[in-house]
Amino acid sequence: MSDDFPGGDPFANSDDPAAREREQRRLEREEKRRRRDAKKSAKEAAKAPPPEPQAPPEPPKPPRTAEQEFWNEDPPTPEPAPGKLE
Repeated sequence: MSDDFPGGDPFANSDDPAAREREQRRLEREEKRRRRDAKKSAKEAAKAPPPEPQAPPEPPKPPRTAEQEFWNEDPPTPEPAPGKLE
């Protein structure tokens, strides 16, 4: 082992002013990174695709005739327009 570093981590020495400055810069970088990541995730959440458009509501059923009322029948369903797929 080298005699240059007698023990411990020379970069984390609390008595060394340069080590304190490095630690402070590291903490500042980590804080900036956290803020940037939070901002990026918020922006991505705002970019979420809009909800799927809902199908148009079904048109109201035509009123029942007196005979349908008597027999408790529903009116016939209208045929879909030709060329329109469902």
